Amino acid sequence: YLTTGPEIWEDTGGRLDALVGGIGTGGTISGAGRYIREQAAKTGHTVRIICPDPEGSIYKGMFESGTHEPPSIYRVEGIGHDFMVDTLDFNVIDEVRNISDRDSFITARRLAREEGIFCGGSTGTAVFGALQVARELGPGRTVVCILCDSGNRYLSKCFDDDWMRDMGYLSAEDRLGTVRDVLKSKPVHVEFAEPDETLANVARRMNELGISQMPLVAVNGGPLLMVHESDLLQTLITGACSPGDPAVKAAKPLRGQVAAGDPISRVQKVFDEDNVAVVVENNRVTGIISKIDVVEFLAART
Repeated sequence: YLTTGPEIWEDTGGRLDALVGGIGTGGTISGAGRYIREQAAKTGHTVRIICPDPEGSIYKGMFESGTHEPPSIYRVEGIGHDFMVDTLDFNVIDEVRNISDRDSFITARRLAREEGIFCGGSTGTAVFGALQVARELGPGRTVVCILCDSGNRYLSKCFDDDWMRDMGYLSAEDRLGTVRDVLKSKPVHVEFAEPDETLANVARRMNELGISQMPLVAVNGGPLLMVHESDLLQTLITGACSPGDPAVKAAKPLRGQVAAGDPISRVQKVFDEDNVAVVVENNRVTGIISKIDVVEFLAART
């Protein structure tokens, strides 16, 4: 109430729509939540206080009905409880929602891999809930999530693939890795063709570089296009294009598009359609993955 709440209110300029945090002893969310609700009321604004909690904890039942089912085992540490604590004020909270251990641990791993934030399972619980809230509120809203632990205590647990596998939290897709993991294992440099570059020059560069395709430099946010050697060959043989024509004339809409966070199984589906996997982020081509790239990545893991 005296520190965290004022800090959040000041840093957001009072422009937040939801505060999300887990419940351990309840002190942080009760104090910060009370302060933010009081300040929001002065401006006629409503801020929802939402608490993600492990499945198996009693807090959700106690919040909703004042009773609870017998607590069950959960493996997220530091939040949730099998008894009520005096430092928790339910009057400040709008909702308690249950989050599974698997979703919590997978989210913690994603935070480390994708954002460079090294936190543990209880933060994974909170962030998974915060992402749900953000999707529900929609664009243009501000959701503040309190990250409550450090990952250095969980190196042998949620950050250990063997432990995650033994607990049944890793699916086959999760075990293989993601497109981003493959990109990190290889030199990432994408050769682009200029839209007005001649097809003859594009073919020459493909031959020199030992590649079979080139994305075109996007013009003014236009569609993503690709010149593939098979399309280039077909247009030249049929006479649809001549070697001096611009590359854009033989280019076709991008095929085999994947995102950096996609599982490797998504890349396999692209390969089944006889395409390379083209990694696109924010309408920009950031990488190209071939079959041999994936083979080498998987071989290096064994």
